Amino acid sequence: ISFYISFAYLYSFVLIVKPWYVHSKRRYQSYLCFNGYVSGRLILINATYFAETQTVALTIFDIAGSAAMRYYHRSKPILVAGVAIRLLGCGMMIHSRGANASDAEIVWSQLLQGIGCGFSAVSLQVSAQASVPHADVAMVTAVVLLITEIGGAIGTAIAGAI
Repeated sequence: ISFYISFAYLYSFVLIVKPWYVHSKRRYQSYLCFNGYVSGRLILINATYFAETQTVALTIFDIAGSAAMRYYHRSKPILVAGVAIRLLGCGMMIHSRGANASDAEIVWSQLLQGIGCGFSAVSLQVSAQASVPHADVAMVTAVVLLITEIGGAIGTAIAGAI
């Protein structure tokens, strides 16, 4: 739920609040955004990099979490560490709301959330798969992913209501 609550409007928040610049063919200029329409042929490079920061961190630390579970043969400490890191990132994001937040603070909040989610997602799924017989692995994987999607729908609904 927290990923979708934080991610649903974060990109729009950054476009409106942060004075990041975009590259036009002729010169650098500030972006103009009105009702979701970006005028001209502007490329939102910095905002796009920011929007994908959490996803890239999640992917990299998903692989790192898998390697750590393979090395230590334990998933619960990695799950707990991932949730703690994720909560730290959410707390940092709550602290950095508003126009006065530094760029580094907002980017670090996304990195921490991606790191924590990478560790916790892989350990949660592996724990669920390890707890059932081999014949039920597909079913439990589907249930875990279904619960994830239901949480995403709830998070998006909450973000939309806000």
